[in-house]
Amino acid sequence: MAITARPDSTAARMCQEVLCVEIDEEQSYEYKIDTFSIYNAFHFILDCLFAFLYRLDYKNNEKQTREKANTINQVKK
Repeated sequence: MAITARPDSTAARMCQEVLCVEIDEEQSYEYKIDTFSIYNAFHFILDCLFAFLYRLDYKNNEKQTREKANTINQVKK
């Protein structure tokens, strides 16, 4: 799955599912605010997608997360 403003992008062509997001930004005072808002909106969407996917196999994902955390803690020591 790709999330992109350009449906003809390389990433979009490589994916079976493409979520096109129209971004109409003007070079103005609001440009920075728009960019910040868009970044936060995409971050929220990706967090939600991750949460939904994680929940599909919660027990297994939780187990893998704990194992990875233990491995990281052992490497730090």
